[in-house]
Amino acid sequence: PEIAVSVIKASNRQTEVKVEAFESLSPFHKDLEEYYKAQYDSRKFPIYYERRSKQYEGVPAVKSSQVITLSAQIKAYVSACLAQPQSTHRYFGEVLDSNRGKMFLDGDRHEKYYLSSALLNRIEILSKRGFVERKYKFFKFQLVYLLFGYFIKENSKHGKLAFTEIYAQIDNDSVIIPVLRKAQKCIDRALSTHPMSLQDATRSKLITDVLARELMTL
Repeated sequence: PEIAVSVIKASNRQTEVKVEAFESLSPFHKDLEEYYKAQYDSRKFPIYYERRSKQYEGVPAVKSSQVITLSAQIKAYVSACLAQPQSTHRYFGEVLDSNRGKMFLDGDRHEKYYLSSALLNRIEILSKRGFVERKYKFFKFQLVYLLFGYFIKENSKHGKLAFTEIYAQIDNDSVIIPVLRKAQKCIDRALSTHPMSLQDATRSKLITDVLARELMTL
């Protein structure tokens, strides 16, 4: 696999192919794709990692709403695990470059990548069902950040994290919807403390800092 990647990179060196186009060729992403596959049968709302562009196109069993692209994976992880939801308005290649050395590393837990994407997917599903008001749709990555922090915090109280239990919790409407509503109120309080336009707020590190404090009481 390493030789194949080297050949592909060398073959494209004279073109305008961006560096991030090669990211998903690394062994880490293949392993991550396998981790996603391992969760299919146990999830009520399974998701599929699109490691190769359009790999699920034409697959009847997979809906487009279930597919997690490299861009979505990067932005979900950066929001949840690196506490940077305000940076997700940028092109995903820029987000990746600015976080080199912080993600897709050997030894990283696949569970955290998966959970961040699963939360993004659940928020989008619940949004379509009317549980996320229009204003908060601009803050979906802030919601990913808050919900990820909440479920990690709550499940850490019982000792070693059992991610399969967290997946079951976020698939349960009676569990995730009340937390989602609380997270939206956290955003309200942050906006009332620091009034600004919605666009500016979604890109504001100051708002993220306020949400970090709100997370402690969520």
